[in-house]
Amino acid sequence: MGFPPSPSLLPVLEGVHTERLNYLRGLLVALTPEKRLAVVIVERDGFPVLNVVRVADSWSLFIECRYDHGEWWFGVPGCEAFARADQPATAAQKVKEGMRL
Repeated sequence: MGFPPSPSLLPVLEGVHTERLNYLRGLLVALTPEKRLAVVIVERDGFPVLNVVRVADSWSLFIECRYDHGEWWFGVPGCEAFARADQPATAAQKVKEGMRL
């Protein structure tokens, strides 16, 4: 017998990761005009992240928001940060370049 899908953890994460979620929402808004991408906030390993999907071929990546050396940064899990979280337009441009758009 299978288990029902677990409910989203995002409402629970809201109280714990408010600042992180606010930065991710800013990046989501900056990426929204790009119609070649689908972007959504999801939970991954207990943390909110952006799942960015290239619509043409479903190629995707996760974007995390991490606190490092006193500042919030955007990065891909397991890789170096690529943009400050307080600069969503710059981060969005780098995401688009990384997605080869």
